[in-house]
Amino acid sequence: MGEGVVEMESYRDLLAWQKGMAIVKTIYVQTKAWPHEELVGLTSQIRRAAVSVPANIAEGQGHTGKREFAHHLSIAKGSVICTISTGLFVTPCSRRQKRWLG
Repeated sequence: MGEGVVEMESYRDLLAWQKGMAIVKTIYVQTKAWPHEELVGLTSQIRRAAVSVPANIAEGQGHTGKREFAHHLSIAKGSVICTISTGLFVTPCSRRQKRWLG
């Protein structure tokens, strides 16, 4: 390998994958408190988007070409944006969360 190039053993070595997994855990914990009627809507959407981030990073790293890896990183980036966007729908609702839960 060339100077300054670090070879990765696994996608688990990638900081982006590690942070993606941490976000997935956080999303699952936080969405447990959401109303049951949102399970099929926002809860499902934000969970799937969050899981897609580390999943695409791992899949991309598993491919042999840089182009395929870059493609999967692009998909992961889109999933990050989707996760954030879905979370923005929930922010105004969180003010009403006491009403939801009680």
